[in-house]
Amino acid sequence: LDRSLEYATHAVPESSTKYEDQIWLGVIYAKVNNPKRPAVDRFRQATVLAPKEMGAWLALVQYLAANPDTKNEAVKTFERAKDEVKKADRALFVALGQIQLGETAKALDEFQPERRAPPNDVRIMLAEADYLLQLGRLADARATFNVVLTLASASKEEKSSARQRLAIAMAADPNY
Repeated sequence: LDRSLEYATHAVPESSTKYEDQIWLGVIYAKVNNPKRPAVDRFRQATVLAPKEMGAWLALVQYLAANPDTKNEAVKTFERAKDEVKKADRALFVALGQIQLGETAKALDEFQPERRAPPNDVRIMLAEADYLLQLGRLADARATFNVVLTLASASKEEKSSARQRLAIAMAADPNY
């Protein structure tokens, strides 16, 4: 494990100013679990480097929420981050953050169209459909993927992704 840390810090130095690098190091450090190199420091550094990026905050919230001893800190961090994340990403951030915190009902509520601006935000719809698929709510997931396929605002890549995941939802449902 020490060797993997050595390789990781050669690949990406802790001094990197890219928040994505800090998240990557955080993931590696979390897997190795070396107290001399706490993963939480890398995730926190990512939020310092990119305070408006939801990915940085989601990584930190996920890491904190995974440990029962830091679950309360995860909730506080999530609440603080709501004001930090770019406004355009806020609705998606709140829904995904609720998932990270294990708040299924709150996450599903955040995905509701009347809570979104705009109501047909393709990123949010795809995230919702993926979450419904994970929960085993296959009919709901299929319906949401199908809506994405009809949206003129969905890109070619988003429609392709929706088609692929729709196929997974169909294949997973023995009653389909």
